[in-house]
Amino acid sequence: MDSAAWAGYGLGMTGQGVWWRRVLVAGTAGLVLAGGLIAPTVAASPGDRIGTGKRTCVPGPGVNCRDVVHKWTFEHHGDLSGAKFARAKLHGADLRGARLNKANFRGVVLRHADLREASLKGANFSPTKSRGRLVRSTPACDPNCQGADLSNANLTDANLSYAILTDADLTGAILFGANLYGASLTNANLTDAEFCNTTMPNGSIDNSDCGDTVPVDR
Repeated sequence: MDSAAWAGYGLGMTGQGVWWRRVLVAGTAGLVLAGGLIAPTVAASPGDRIGTGKRTCVPGPGVNCRDVVHKWTFEHHGDLSGAKFARAKLHGADLRGARLNKANFRGVVLRHADLREASLKGANFSPTKSRGRLVRSTPACDPNCQGADLSNANLTDANLSYAILTDADLTGAILFGANLYGASLTNANLTDAEFCNTTMPNGSIDNSDCGDTVPVDR
C-alpha cells in the first residue's frame, strides 16, 4: 500500500521509518538509551530465566511469563508459540525471527523492541485489565510498541486493536486479517506492508493486497 493511500486515513504517518539512538559509553558496561536510561549490555541467553522482580519464567512454547519485568536485555530467537506475556515489561527485547504465533501480548510493553522477521500469526496485542483499569498493550506496545521494529513480521490475524505503534517500523509486514482498530500509527512506516481483510484504525477494511500470496512461514 503506497503512502498516498495512507494519507486518507488521516494518521500522520511518514516514510522516514523508526529511529532512536543508543550511545555506547566508553569505560562503562552499559548502553545509554534514548531518554537517558542506562542498561547493561549483557543479554539474557535463550533458555535463561528472565524476570528482575518476584515473577520469573524460562521462555519457551506456551510458557507463562505474565507480568514479568525484564527490560533491555531479553533476547530470544526460537519458538515462543502460545507464550503468555500479558502485562510484561519487555522494553528493547530482541525477538528477531522468533516464532510467536498465538502468543498473548495483552497489555505488554515492547517499546523499541526488535521483532524483525518474527512470526506473530494470531498474536494478541489487545487491551487487558489490571486492577480494574484498562491497560492497552504496547508493541512500544502500552499497548505500547512505540518505536518497535516489526519490519517483515508476519502479523496475520494478529489483534493489534488500540495498540500504540507510534514510530514503529512495519516495513514489509504481513497484516492479512489483522485487527488495527483504534491503533495509533502516527509516523509509523508501512512501506510495502501488505493488507487483506485488514481492519484499519478507523474501522474500515483494507483489501488492497488480497491478490498477493503470503509466505507460509514468515
